[in-house]
Amino acid sequence: MHHFSPSGLQQIDKNVVFVVDTSESVSRERLQLEQVKSALHDLLDLLQPGDLFNVVAYSSSLIYWNSRSIVSATSATIASAKSFVASLNPSTGLST
Repeated sequence: MHHFSPSGLQQIDKNVVFVVDTSESVSRERLQLEQVKSALHDLLDLLQPGDLFNVVAYSSSLIYWNSRSIVSATSATIASAKSFVASLNPSTGLST
């Protein structure tokens, strides 16, 4: 996630909360949400050991991927977050 940093700088750990609007007003076309989900999958792949993160979706209420706050970026937590993101749909937040 340091695409705009000059080369040679030491990487620092990040604390990131990804927020996804799944409301119907933003996601009228399913394609828009699919583009957001694809971009978020790519961003999750850029997380490094030492980074902390969470994913929050909102429409009429908040839906947290992990209710414990931010968690360490590991292959297991990233895979779990990707599954959460894949399950998001317009208006309700999660697929049923």
